[in-house]
Amino acid sequence: MKQIRLLCTLLLLTVALPLSAQKPRFEPTPENSLLDGKTIVKTNVLGILFGSYSLVGERLLTPGLSASLDLNARFATNGSDIVTPSNSYRSRMAFWNAGSGFSYFAVTPEIRWYLNGGMGHGFYLAPYYRFQRSKYTDMSRDFLLEDNTGKIVYGAIAYTEYASSHSVGLGLGAQWLLGRNKNIVLDWYIAGLGRGVAYNTVEGKFHFSDGKAHVTSVNDDALRQSITESSGTNTKDAKVSFDREKQTFHISGLRTRALSIRGGLSVGFRF
Repeated sequence: MKQIRLLCTLLLLTVALPLSAQKPRFEPTPENSLLDGKTIVKTNVLGILFGSYSLVGERLLTPGLSASLDLNARFATNGSDIVTPSNSYRSRMAFWNAGSGFSYFAVTPEIRWYLNGGMGHGFYLAPYYRFQRSKYTDMSRDFLLEDNTGKIVYGAIAYTEYASSHSVGLGLGAQWLLGRNKNIVLDWYIAGLGRGVAYNTVEGKFHFSDGKAHVTSVNDDALRQSITESSGTNTKDAKVSFDREKQTFHISGLRTRALSIRGGLSVGFRF
């Protein structure tokens, strides 16, 4: 019973808070503002808890309409990730950031339509485009293969993957202008979902457990298959090149689905 009451309370708050942002009518003026009162700068304080940092600039254009640009980044942390065929960072798409070696930089322009016609306040819908450059480091996998005589040879790879993704989506949120002069901004980005495509490349090193190069005892096809299977890139579009002497490899031509899931609570200032 208590859980039901708590759930109902949270539901009412979720509905009531954005509705309250619909009420006030406010037209920004240069008075009590450093500029013309139509520029907002803010940061997602909730994102910091998950290791991402953002700087958002919003320009109020006309009643009910604004343009926004979000610069967002995440930095890799120390730690190791478990990567298996059934638990692949690549299959998680938008949830890459579950890994410690994940970092990215993203640029997201969007248009905001405030449903109450307000200048920077109220419920809004926000169609957006997102470009993201991602990097996943410190990944490794063991492999085994048969040499030309049928003997089992053990080895391992260590690699880094890069991805450039493009996605379009739609966001929903509510924004308040607070304070005596309405210069304090509170932006609740309730949810945003987009999808698109990502282009991936992989580069890394391989070695055999016995310390030998196996230049003549292991053929190229067997080594190529082991590398692609271990890195999860065993697709018909993968283009693999490797150097037997330096024991390095490079994989390109990978194309995967991309999801962009957005949300957060930002605070800022109107100038």
